Amino acid sequence: MSKEYKAQVKQLIEMNAITVAKGTIDFNFTDNNLIKKIAVDKTTQTQLINGRLAIARLAADSSGESKYAIIPASVLIKLRSVTQIVHCIEQCIESGRAG
Repeated sequence: MSKEYKAQVKQLIEMNAITVAKGTIDFNFTDNNLIKKIAVDKTTQTQLINGRLAIARLAADSSGESKYAIIPASVLIKLRSVTQIVHCIEQCIESGRAG
């Protein structure tokens, strides 16, 4: 993926990130086959479980730890759709089948 596209994805995540008061419930999720956890409140936990919210990974910070944002599931669906299209176009370009 190009730097410009990655920057646009990051911006879309940051613009749609939901500010959640740090809660007392550890919500476990996986990231690249590693189990991670984020502290959430009961409402956020319920919305994550029900699929109304999603967790998106932002770039790693200076210590190498990834940062995460909670976003509406609808934004994640859009990101996945666009990412698949861009990936397909890049594969076509690499194999000489595009334009």
